Amino acid sequence: MTGQHLVLAASVAINCLFVGALGVLTYKRGGIGYLSARFFNQTLLSPVDGYRIHRKALFSLFESATLVSKRPIVFLGDSITEGCDWHEMFGGEGIVINRGISGDTTASLLGRIGSIAVMHPRAVFLMIGVNDCVGLGLKPSEAMQNYRAAVERIRAESPTTIIYLQSILPVMDSWGQKRNECIVETNRLIRSLADGKTIVFVDLYGYFVDSASVNPRLTCDGLHLNADGYALWREIVAPYVRTHLLQQTE
Repeated sequence: MTGQHLVLAASVAINCLFVGALGVLTYKRGGIGYLSARFFNQTLLSPVDGYRIHRKALFSLFESATLVSKRPIVFLGDSITEGCDWHEMFGGEGIVINRGISGDTTASLLGRIGSIAVMHPRAVFLMIGVNDCVGLGLKPSEAMQNYRAAVERIRAESPTTIIYLQSILPVMDSWGQKRNECIVETNRLIRSLADGKTIVFVDLYGYFVDSASVNPRLTCDGLHLNADGYALWREIVAPYVRTHLLQQTE
């Protein structure tokens, strides 16, 4: 390879790295909607942004004085949480609500954590971070800055809420070994936040993993759960949930 070819190859590699970094930064700031608003003075929502706004608007419709007075049990997270009707999962007992939004990351969840804390829930079952590892490729330490801030805000604004930190689930190994390595390390950092009293770590990962990959019997696509997966999740957290359901009836 001639010197000119080497220079050309190096130039292409640098440009690819620059475009990739710019793409990640743009995604983190809001994607197409951010670019449109920033440079063209227009509001153009990406499908993910539009769906997130839709879900948050629905949540506002659902909230009422009665809901807040009952101090609900909240399942909070991304599409994996959203994919289940948690109220029906627990037989329609008490007030168990789903505040999962597909595509949510630790950053976007942090942006809406105030709407959770203001309800003063009895318990929050939190699972978030897989999109940081799989979608954004963030380092666990970067995601944990948002994660820790979300937990601290709930603690500050609703100190009697018990927070259950549910470990992130593994993904299919075809998604890449580094993604599961990121998930394992993020889970280790999540565990470090728990005090075993008001902040409790719940290890779901250990029940869903099979040879460093998600058990294929429990997933529909290598990332999201099927009915068997949700049934297992319910079995694991049921003892915690039922404790708070009893409190709602007192």
